[in-house]
Amino acid sequence: MNGKRVKTEITKSAGEERLEASPHYRAMAELAKDNGYVSGTGRDENGEVIQLSTKSYPDEIEVPLTDEANRSIMTRVVAERPERE
Repeated sequence: MNGKRVKTEITKSAGEERLEASPHYRAMAELAKDNGYVSGTGRDENGEVIQLSTKSYPDEIEVPLTDEANRSIMTRVVAERPERE
């Protein structure tokens, strides 16, 4: 699919205390995170609205480099990586 954006809304069933994402929705979120970001809005245990986004928690990639030549290549690759919206 060559879509620019996918919006999925999941609401908990009446009478349920909390919402638990199925493996299908977890996989969708992982894929979206790898190609952009995932955000969500909900309520905490006190009923206060909370908003979370992977923009606030970016992935950190640790790559061990053994010599100076490899370090400069890695710096260039990271510097050229396009910004995610």
